[in-house]
Amino acid sequence: MELAERVLIFSFGDYELDEEHFELRRSGYGVEVEPKALELLLHLVRHGARVVSKQELLEAVWPNATVTEGSLARAVSLARAAIGDRGRDPQLILTVARRGYRFAAPIAAPADDPASRYIGRAALLARLEARLDSALTGAGRILFLAGEAGIGKTRTAELLAERARRAGATVASAWGLEEGASTHSSWARVLRSLAGSAADALSTLGPAQRGALARLVPGFGAGTETLRGDEAERFALFDAVQSFLFGAARSGPLALFLDDLHGADTDSLVLLEFLGQSIAEAKIAIVVTCREEDAMRTPRQARAIERLLRLTSLERWPLTGLDAEEVREFVRAHLGRDADAELIGALERQTGGNPLLMGEGLRSLEARGLLGAARGAHAWEALLPRGIRHLLLPKLQRVSAGASEALGCAAALGTDVDLRLLERCLPDASPLDEWLAESLDAALLVPGAASGQGPRFAHALVREALYEELVPPGERRRSVHARLSTALEASALLPDDALSERAHHALEAVPLVPAGRAVELAGRAGEPHYGRGSRPSPRDLTLRGLSDLECPLLLPIRRSGESRRVGAR
Repeated sequence: MELAERVLIFSFGDYELDEEHFELRRSGYGVEVEPKALELLLHLVRHGARVVSKQELLEAVWPNATVTEGSLARAVSLARAAIGDRGRDPQLILTVARRGYRFAAPIAAPADDPASRYIGRAALLARLEARLDSALTGAGRILFLAGEAGIGKTRTAELLAERARRAGATVASAWGLEEGASTHSSWARVLRSLAGSAADALSTLGPAQRGALARLVPGFGAGTETLRGDEAERFALFDAVQSFLFGAARSGPLALFLDDLHGADTDSLVLLEFLGQSIAEAKIAIVVTCREEDAMRTPRQARAIERLLRLTSLERWPLTGLDAEEVREFVRAHLGRDADAELIGALERQTGGNPLLMGEGLRSLEARGLLGAARGAHAWEALLPRGIRHLLLPKLQRVSAGASEALGCAAALGTDVDLRLLERCLPDASPLDEWLAESLDAALLVPGAASGQGPRFAHALVREALYEELVPPGERRRSVHARLSTALEASALLPDDALSERAHHALEAVPLVPAGRAVELAGRAGEPHYGRGSRPSPRDLTLRGLSDLECPLLLPIRRSGESRRVGAR
């Protein structure tokens, strides 16, 4: 699961439980608590007033270890101590005899916590809730929430889970996918959480079906063998899961939530497809979140998701970035006041309205004390962090060296890819169509906004992160810009065509482009068209563009500019 995508701060009494920072605070000050006790507390608080079984807590807090109920009792004791719930009669974490534990305190998200709010997408959420309600009344379906990392898929699913609970549905969820999870891990978690509430459905299963389920969830029957993975055994398991879920739905509607489907094993995806083929007349809603273009997906997983998307019972709901007004609301909620239009615009351009990236950007500006001053849009863009490199590296590992070369040149060109210039920039452009297809498949590029337009980068952060990764400073960067400079010079029909772009690439390419030519273009480009500062002169442009280069030809120019600045003081 993308933790930052579901940032929540739960508030009860004097305490705040910060999910993103994995921290418990009292009156604003951190409270020391052992990690396992904090995980247990967070799991209980997430599930509100629901009774959480001991088995579910053991699986959630110690997913890859075998521990006794003594360890669970100790973690409960430590969690109680951390929130002042001491004594023989606890008031916050209640023990429910022979069942488990329940968190009894009223829980609220602080009014000034922007991440706890669902900003924007009101119309989308209303439509999703209507489809959820329809599924829970007998028109079963799969709601497939798709989008990039940080776009808000999991938070949207959580709101739908709250809606399902209010509608009286039994809710079972598998939030997040653990690293190295076993086959059917998410389904096992969902079935385990239904064991208590759907005991009647379990009792109607035959011994063979209970045995099949027991291989997945110990305690459902007499099965003890591990899964062999052959087709007959897989069908027996799928049939048992379907019979159990459909039987449970006859007693009341079911809402199942599977997070991070892009990381699920292929058999889990095939099981979802199997259920989707017959869900239409059941009181079952299955809500899944998925990054469709996840670069770490295997070919088998990709094919399984493609088959899923063809199901008539599946509805794909893409989540995109917030629009300008929603970005303004997001920033207002974060800062507690309206922000300058320049900051709003810079944030929208740099992040594409991605809530995760916007939150990271605002927190970075806050931490550096940069939010108090008025600045121009370019200044804000320069200050915002470039924090998505870690999301792009796995995707880059899946494309060929040729595609990486083309991406680097495209990133140097700008957000919109000019295919004509890109062809001229590459030493051999004959496989360019294949390279672009690779980049589109890996979601490093997206299709053009209109028919006939070339591909583009989803937003500025993606382009800049790829530029820094694929076109590092030094000889590589100078070489790329020299090729772009040559291509632009050759394509200019008039002397003043695309002057700012030609000046930029020439400056970056010196000495592969003659310094005199770079200076000439920078001067002709003029002050308003180049650079991030406030109205730089052509000489300042030259010095800024060449400041990392010890070129003897340019030293007199640089020294002259530096002496002027010193004299101006």
